[in-house]
Amino acid sequence: MTEGELTEAFRLGTISKQQLGQLRRLKLSALLNSITLDAPQAKTFIHPNGNKLIIKQIATEVGYGLKAVNISQSFKDLINQTEEVLREQKLLTSDSAATVRKKTVSNLKAWLEERC
Repeated sequence: MTEGELTEAFRLGTISKQQLGQLRRLKLSALLNSITLDAPQAKTFIHPNGNKLIIKQIATEVGYGLKAVNISQSFKDLINQTEEVLREQKLLTSDSAATVRKKTVSNLKAWLEERC
């Protein structure tokens, strides 16, 4: 089925679970592709730490009942590929979440020492 047919089936409530998965994958792929091509748009989906995409926001943008947990379970490979492209474009840092936390804690300690 085409994307238009899947969208119409969703609108009418006659879409099967498999077709819903196809529709979500099509929409998610299109969104992730546009994120890699448009840096200002990509920045709206990047976590404040700058090291990963905000999955919940992406799920909301795709719609069709897609949730962050669905992306984590079924579409994680698409997210990983997109994050890798964004790292190559220098839009994402290669710091892990643990590294970011360490930097944040050390910055907080330095700030507290200045104030005390």
